[in-house]
Amino acid sequence: MQHYVVLGNFTEKGLSKIRDAHGRMLESRDIFRCVGGNLKELFHTFGRYDFIALVEAPGEEEMMRALLILGEQGQVRTETMVAIPAGHTMEIIKEL
Repeated sequence: MQHYVVLGNFTEKGLSKIRDAHGRMLESRDIFRCVGGNLKELFHTFGRYDFIALVEAPGEEEMMRALLILGEQGQVRTETMVAIPAGHTMEIIKEL
């Protein structure tokens, strides 16, 4: 499984329906599950981003599919980064 960090902001549409945030979170978990992934953790934050999600997905195509489904709803905008576990990075560094 690949690991991803998703940085997100609510759109105006998302903010106008903020009271439905819990239901949207559950729906988001289902969307990631449908593509073979897992929404591991969701944090609401202050500052530049409204939330950070830690997600696992089989690969980039599945992750893109899930993010497009979420984006299509028009309630959030996201920026996504691939996250490589430190243990794996240390193995790569040892091979240098």
